[in-house]
Amino acid sequence: MDAGLTLSVLPSLGESGYITMEINAELTSLTTSSQLEGSPIKDGQMVENTVIVKDGQSVLLGGLSRSVEQKSQKRFPILAHIPPFLFSRHITTASEVQSFIVLTPRVIDFGGNLDEATRRTIEGG
Repeated sequence: MDAGLTLSVLPSLGESGYITMEINAELTSLTTSSQLEGSPIKDGQMVENTVIVKDGQSVLLGGLSRSVEQKSQKRFPILAHIPPFLFSRHITTASEVQSFIVLTPRVIDFGGNLDEATRRTIEGG
């Protein structure tokens, strides 16, 4: 089961250098359910949007947020093993994570002359 940020973009080139992009972004995490002992559950949010931009313009995609709760135990070395409730404590830290995605589409003319840097980027080297 996958978790994290999944981004899917379907671009199409229109007239006058405008690019239409169908964007699907999904931010997920794995949680456990108290009803199903030990079974992970995929939890998250999904954003779908269609934008039209000019070549080289940036698009800001937001609205993805999640709450993160971390549990930890602090204890005094050696003494925490004797009476653990006296020399240790449980700490829960909660935070809110906001995710923003910036997309900048570029139209590359494969028929024209490309400079060396662009050619290396396209070829993956």
